[in-house]
Amino acid sequence: MTSSPTAASGPGGPIAASGAGGPGGQSSGGLGARVAAGAPGGPIDTSRSNTPEGAKGQPLTSEPPIVNGLAGIVYAGYGAYVYTMLLVISRLNSKALTSMFFIVGAVRSAIALVLGFVAADTNIFAGLSDHQGLFVLFFIGLFPSMAMEALRRRAQQVFKPATPGCDVLPLCLIDGIDDGIADRLTETGVWDIEHIATADAFKLTAQTLYPLRRIMDWMDQALLISYVRADIVHFRACGLRGAIDFAALYRDATGLKVDPAQATHLASLTDRAKKVIQALAQKTALKEDTIYIVGRNLYEDDVVNFIWDLWFDDKNDQEDAGDKDKKPPAPSGSTPGGSGAPP
Repeated sequence: MTSSPTAASGPGGPIAASGAGGPGGQSSGGLGARVAAGAPGGPIDTSRSNTPEGAKGQPLTSEPPIVNGLAGIVYAGYGAYVYTMLLVISRLNSKALTSMFFIVGAVRSAIALVLGFVAADTNIFAGLSDHQGLFVLFFIGLFPSMAMEALRRRAQQVFKPATPGCDVLPLCLIDGIDDGIADRLTETGVWDIEHIATADAFKLTAQTLYPLRRIMDWMDQALLISYVRADIVHFRACGLRGAIDFAALYRDATGLKVDPAQATHLASLTDRAKKVIQALAQKTALKEDTIYIVGRNLYEDDVVNFIWDLWFDDKNDQEDAGDKDKKPPAPSGSTPGGSGAPP
């Protein structure tokens, strides 16, 4: 005696438990197919997770990191664009927009893109958040000289060169020279303190159209910076901006200027100058004897004498413009290289 299959009552009549009713009758194995496929209306296979992580809890797709090589190119390019536009504004104001500027700007931007890609792709900013890393990539294009200096310092730490003193003194050490002016001077072949300290003032004025007195002031500062280097900040704190100021201080400290009518005044100048030199020796890495040597070198330097004479002669010419009677020439010893200078 056979047992009939248990049936469930439905709208169309009994439905066999072993399958689903269809037009042709009962479907054999229909329930098993629905279970295996997880079809609607059938049981769901609980062996697979219904979450995006899948069966093993691992993400099916992973997002790329925010700071990558492509981001380095993009954000460094943004910074290079802003920097170039700022230089364009500076060139427009000084009427110095040339084809050479656009060529140099294009090459500089290309270098910034490569630096941004390498910095991001090598994860050089490990330890920073993603947004901080993107901001630093923007800075690589916005401040290319600072980025190159940072990379140079990092390279020195890695390679440890045996020859010290190879650092370049940038033009930004000079008061009055910003990125726009430095870029203009670089176009004429002047990109270092030594270059402007030994430049031809008249030729540089003709090439850049900057006033002659401004060029002379830059040269005067560069001559002192070439000796004291980064310690120039301490010299400026003592009121010494350039070589002329320091040459005059050396003259007062050594009593080279002699005037019997002003003996008391000159004696007070000597005491004051010696105190300034002692203060410089305490603030800087230079010894007091070294400071006196630097002062003597500048006091006897022909370029310093030339700038001194040209500066004060030009000043007298401006004061006497339109006057028929000129002032008498400066007395002997008024300039650092005058007859009162040491042999």
